[in-house]
This record gives sequence, structure tokens and C-alpha cells, in this order.
Amino acid sequence: MPRERYPLERKIIHHLPSIEVMEEELPRLYGYSPRILNFMLKDLRSEKKEFIYSYQKSWLPFQKINHTIISFWNYHLIKFGEKFILNCDGHKNHGEVFVVQSKRNWCVIANSFNKEEKTTLKIPAKFIKFLEEDYDTTVVEFSKNDFEVGDYCYIKSEHYRPRYSENSKFRILWKGNKYVRVEPVFPKFKTWESKSYDYSGSRVNSFTYEISVNEKTGEEFYFARSVYNQNVPFNELEFVKNRNGEEYHNILKFLDQIGL
Repeated sequence: MPRERYPLERKIIHHLPSIEVMEEELPRLYGYSPRILNFMLKDLRSEKKEFIYSYQKSWLPFQKINHTIISFWNYHLIKFGEKFILNCDGHKNHGEVFVVQSKRNWCVIANSFNKEEKTTLKIPAKFIKFLEEDYDTTVVEFSKNDFEVGDYCYIKSEHYRPRYSENSKFRILWKGNKYVRVEPVFPKFKTWESKSYDYSGSRVNSFTYEISVNEKTGEEFYFARSVYNQNVPFNELEFVKNRNGEEYHNILKFLDQIGL
């Protein structure tokens, strides 16, 4: 018999696992986060059930909730710039808080949060544990319409501006739907940019490195992680003109334009 072939873009054809199984299992899986659980149950009880069973667009239906379904849900629920807990018992960083930098192939690339030594990990989505606190997406949606390329801003969290203070000013180089790329108006370090890569847009400055000097040996070294290659969420930005006033903003813009 010829093998049955499924179209590349499959439709949701079965409510599997069953609605009853979902109702029973979701509180066990996401009961720690009322925000996520309420969203899931609301979708499950709706007529269309657009999110809960949308995993079937990527995989065949399953009878039980498994790691594949959980990975699909977590991957689509987690947002750029959102903090989460690494939930993997056997991992040395289990229980630590990370911040999402990017997402790819059912994994997130995330940096450790509030640690002196920053750790960057590629974490499968099934090991994401959402924080109990609400993630304020309304701020993101509101702010992204206000910021434009060339605007001057502050970055609230030290996580996104390594080695720069809360009063350091930055210029937006690229704006996307979820985050921006920036550069300091008054750089503290010399920089070196790899000529092997020529990225623009969302990858601008991905291979720009800050250079410093070892005080003991006098040798130069570079920081692999810097404000240049950070994906900064909109809710981490604050307009310079909002904090310091329009006149200060105009003076800063003038000085920047003449290279001072």
C-alpha cells in the first residue's frame, strides 16, 4: 500500500490529548503560574482552541501530554526579554533565573540574570519554568511604537548594558518587533569588529567586541558579551528626553552629530 502523506501545513484534526485529559493535567503542569494556566484553560474552553492543539501543525497528534507538546507550548509562550527559571534537576544551573535573548529550533538562548559571572546557555524549551509574576506585555506593545532608529535612550537593567551605568546613554541602531540593537553614545572602550561577518538588521554588531587592557600585564583582551550584541526588549528602554527634558535631548543630539 502506498504510504499516506501529510501536507506540510497540517490542520488541527483531532482534539488529542482529549479535553478531559488537558483539564486534568494543565493545573499540574502550569499551576505554579496563574498567568500561564489561565491563558491555557481559557483557550481550551474556547470554541476554536487555537493554541492548545496548534502543536498538530508541526507534529502528529499524541494521546498524552509529553515533552514534545510541552516544548511547543513553552517555546511559543516565552517572549524575548522574559525571565524564567531553568527547571532541569540534573543541570548545575537548575533553579537559576535566565533571560531570553533569542529562540531557535525549540530552544532558547538565554543569559543568566543577576550574576557577576554571566552564563549563556542553549536551553530546550521543555526545561522552561515561567515566573509566577506577570510579564508585562502591555508595556512592550505600547513602547515599541514610540521608539525609532536614531532615538536616544537609557537601559534600565544592568543585564543589558554590561560595564555601563544606569545613566549611560545609547542610540538605537535597529528596531524589530520585540527588541532593539543599540550602541553607546559615549563609548567607554575601544571596539574591534570581525570582518569575517557582515551582519546588518537584527544581527548588527553581533561580532563587535569591546577591548580593554589587563592592568597587571598590559595585554589587551576583549569582552565577548557587550551592550553592542544585546537584544534589548522595549520595556527595558527609557527615552532620554523623558528623564532629562527636551532641551537636554536636543543638546545631546547636536553634540552627537558633530562627533563630540
